[in-house]
Amino acid sequence: YDSGFALVRQRSLLAKTFRMVAAYLPPSAGDGAPPRVPANLGPECSRRARALPIFAALLSEGRAGIRAMVEGHVLLADQLRGLVAAAPDLELVDETRLNVVPFRFAPRGVRRRDLDPLNRALGQRILEDGRVFVGTTRYRSVVCMRPAIANWRTRPEDVERLVSVVRELGAELLEGDEVVPRSSRRG
Repeated sequence: YDSGFALVRQRSLLAKTFRMVAAYLPPSAGDGAPPRVPANLGPECSRRARALPIFAALLSEGRAGIRAMVEGHVLLADQLRGLVAAAPDLELVDETRLNVVPFRFAPRGVRRRDLDPLNRALGQRILEDGRVFVGTTRYRSVVCMRPAIANWRTRPEDVERLVSVVRELGAELLEGDEVVPRSSRRG
C-alpha cells in the first residue's frame, strides 16, 4: 500500500486511477502523462511519505543488497530457532517462518496453565529491563515471544543476547513467588 508507486510498472495508471482535482492541489496528470506530484499516485493525498524509506533502501542497496539483507535475517532466525531448541527452559511454539521465531519460556516443573501468566510477566520484565526488545503475543492459543528479525543492524551476538536475557529474566521471575507460586509447581 505505502510503496505502491515504487512497485508499479506503469506509473501513469496510478495517476489516472487516483486523479484528484481541487483548487488547493497541484494539477494532476490524469491524461497518461508522467505524474507531476507523488501525492497523486495513491488514495490518500495527505498521507506522509511512508514509502520513502523503502525507496531509499532500494536506491541505496539495490535489489541484490535487499536480497542479501533478507537472507541474512532468515539465517539469524534459523540461529535463534537453534538456540531456543537447545535451551532446556525454552519451547518453540511453531516453526520458523522467514524471520519470525515464536517461542516461550517453559521451564520444567511449571504447570502448563501457569506458562501464560509467566510469559506475560516475562514480556513486561524484558521491556522494563531494556537490554533487548521482543514483543509478546497470543499465538496458537499460548502467550509467547514473537521476535521478527528485520533490523539491518541485527547481528548473531544480538540473537544470543536475546536468548540469554529471556532465560536470565525468566529464571529471576521463578525465584519470586508472585507469578508462579512454588506450591503450584510440579516437582
